[in-house]
Amino acid sequence: MIVTFNACSSASRETQPEEDIAQHARIENPGVSLPGVMNGSDNHATSIVFGGDTHFDWGVADMQNRHGDLWPVEDVVDIFHAADYRIINLETSISDRGAPFVKKSYIFNANPSRIALLNHMGVNVALLGNNHSMDMGKEGLDRMVYLLRQNGILSVGAGENSRDAASPLYFRLENKSFALLSLSSIGEEEIFSARDRVGVARMTDYTIGQVRAVARQAQVVMVSLHWGIEYHPRPASWQVQQAHALIDAGAKLVIGHHPHIPQGIEMYRDGLIIYSLGNFLFGSINEHQQDNIVVRVDFDEKDPVIKKVYIYPVFGRYRDEANRVRLLNMNETRAFWPRFIVQCRELSPRTADALTVHPNGIGELIIKPD
Repeated sequence: MIVTFNACSSASRETQPEEDIAQHARIENPGVSLPGVMNGSDNHATSIVFGGDTHFDWGVADMQNRHGDLWPVEDVVDIFHAADYRIINLETSISDRGAPFVKKSYIFNANPSRIALLNHMGVNVALLGNNHSMDMGKEGLDRMVYLLRQNGILSVGAGENSRDAASPLYFRLENKSFALLSLSSIGEEEIFSARDRVGVARMTDYTIGQVRAVARQAQVVMVSLHWGIEYHPRPASWQVQQAHALIDAGAKLVIGHHPHIPQGIEMYRDGLIIYSLGNFLFGSINEHQQDNIVVRVDFDEKDPVIKKVYIYPVFGRYRDEANRVRLLNMNETRAFWPRFIVQCRELSPRTADALTVHPNGIGELIIKPD
């Protein structure tokens, strides 16, 4: 059973050798069973899957125009369907109204017909706390929120004013209460909400206090952050400090995006930090792109704690082939995992030690609190 509601009513408005690294990750024997990875929840555990930066411009639009709206995600749609709840960072406007809001290098806006792809994936929530959801201004944002809701997709991270934009989305899955915040530290000043201005929620000095307060209202607090440096393989020290402070304040999960490449994950106390998912579906092509991750988080059947994490490496080197999401093949996973394990080990050796890479190329992390 899924029950959702927003805090405010206005939300309803319109470098290391591979062989050395392999010694530090558990490699399961061939034929291992992976309950919950592709065939539904693991023993009725509550599961949420997260996809990174998503838009429908450039190469994605070309592929959709050529092959149909759903084609770019057909190879991974089962991963999303197998989870109880599905969340993506929607880094675009989707509107047939409005006009470019600020002068910037790139304006992202998609035809409302592209929402069919999100519906096909079963997306429940679109994260709008990023630097592109305001690309078509207030009218475009209002229209996008309305169109998403008309298609059964909730949104969080933008609103009529700063209080509305920063309000968490509350929902229930089975016997657990969740709160989701979506905030950005990236973007032109004009896109951010203010006391009397529509816009995107900003990560501020008050965010820690807000998380502490929200943690008294929900069992599981999740914080989505649009932050960091594009195409940089590691989070900045201030990001690590901020993420730790959010967990200390009561968050169970911190999910990052904006760098367009993965930056490793960290188990910290009883929480999990995904510093960057990388892209999910993005139309750009450049030499800095790497493969990305889709992450599924499984919560304990009874208690509101993270039990397992599944990490799906997905294709992201769009310069080599079409802008389409697919699981990496075996040769590609052999290149992906050593790099990713190094990223994790630099953040947290115990996280890298707890990570199992299965023969099918999917990673599994058993969460063990400090």
